[in-house]
Amino acid sequence: MTSVDQTDVIIYGDDLLDYVQREFGSQNMASSRLNAHSLELRDRLKVQAARDGLTLGAHLAHLAEADDRAQRLSDLRTAIAHTSGTSAALYAAEAAEWERTELSDMTA
Repeated sequence: MTSVDQTDVIIYGDDLLDYVQREFGSQNMASSRLNAHSLELRDRLKVQAARDGLTLGAHLAHLAEADDRAQRLSDLRTAIAHTSGTSAALYAAEAAEWERTELSDMTA
């Protein structure tokens, strides 16, 4: 990697990777911490998967499904909280009517 400025030629390195390694060291501290954290997390997930008799992929799918479910429940709680009193009363009356209909069908 070179730079030409007027008559000066500056060589930064053989390529971008060589330049980054020369300029910042082979691994900077943030990258080292990130890699260590990633490896610790990977190992933790592997232990959890093995405990449950799952592959790592199946365990990750299970975690994703659980997160999706938690998000749906959170959305439902938000929707319920934003439901007007009138709408809630109408829903309760309709639900009660359906329950009475089902109970009368069972006794008939």
